[in-house]
Amino acid sequence: MRLKAISPRLRFFLISILVVGGVVTAINRSSHSFDKEAQKRQWADQSQAYFRAGVGSEVRLASVGARSEDVRASVDSMVEFIRYRSGLDVNEKVKGRLAQMEERVLNGNGQRIAVDELGNLFTTILVARLHNCTDAEIEQAAEAAVNVKTMPLKYDRETKTLVRIDKTKEANATAVDGAEGKCKSSGDITLRSNGEGKMTKEIFVLQAKSLRSRFQSPLQQVALVGIARQMVTSVVSNRVAALSNALPEQWGGAQEDGLTPVQAFLIAYSAASDDPLWYSRNELKNMRKHLERSWQEDTGEAISYEGQTAFGTGGHLFSSPLGLALNRETTARLLKLIDERSSK
Repeated sequence: MRLKAISPRLRFFLISILVVGGVVTAINRSSHSFDKEAQKRQWADQSQAYFRAGVGSEVRLASVGARSEDVRASVDSMVEFIRYRSGLDVNEKVKGRLAQMEERVLNGNGQRIAVDELGNLFTTILVARLHNCTDAEIEQAAEAAVNVKTMPLKYDRETKTLVRIDKTKEANATAVDGAEGKCKSSGDITLRSNGEGKMTKEIFVLQAKSLRSRFQSPLQQVALVGIARQMVTSVVSNRVAALSNALPEQWGGAQEDGLTPVQAFLIAYSAASDDPLWYSRNELKNMRKHLERSWQEDTGEAISYEGQTAFGTGGHLFSSPLGLALNRETTARLLKLIDERSSK
């Protein structure tokens, strides 16, 4: 029996679900190559500043030969960083296992995880999650992926406000750097924070069920997993490269030497949530408040994101089914695979 060709739309849908997150490349395009290069340099500097303000200042990675207490403090800082930004809770058992694995690797009794290996194991976990998802979970994922875009805005670090984007000049600004305001749900879904993968909830549900059905066929599963692995590995690699450039003192050797268990877990979270790991707490608060003010100025209606996180389910910058992608079972499997890959 011949394998049916995968339609471009279904192919994109698979990739979008498996990689709920992507590499942010927001470079303004113009007709002059000089302007393009200047914009690229400006964007590179700006994105590195965003990294330093966010993950660079709030997650304290332990160094080679670190003491047990320093390793645990590193794990705690990473877990708190994730919790504040997305609401994803990591329990004490998980933190303890991560600390043990991290200490083992940093003390030379374990090995780092190659970037492509992390892409492979993360693909394995997400494919299994899709293969076994229920109708109810698909409906939950659809609700969590609703991202209503209204006011085109981006964060200005100097004024600490969100400023309007001239779409004719900045047509390629991303939804995270150009975080667009959100209000009441329209029922439309956006699968990626850069605005890709827009569809209605009804189409999302149909496509997700179609994918789940295809995964029941061993032959079709092989083809789909191959596509997914290639794309997931590319996203993971690009994220690690961006962190290495922005934070060489913490991530400089990650591309060549591999990732520690804590780094691997953080990259997995970033990919699943589409959180680029940018911005400090204060910057996220300023963005939330400015979104609220801008919405009221434009519509006359008051809206509050108080109590909502920036990412994860219901995130005011980008909402995703993070709780389904990294639930207790998938987190346990992720840890198991990280443990196996990092053991000598």
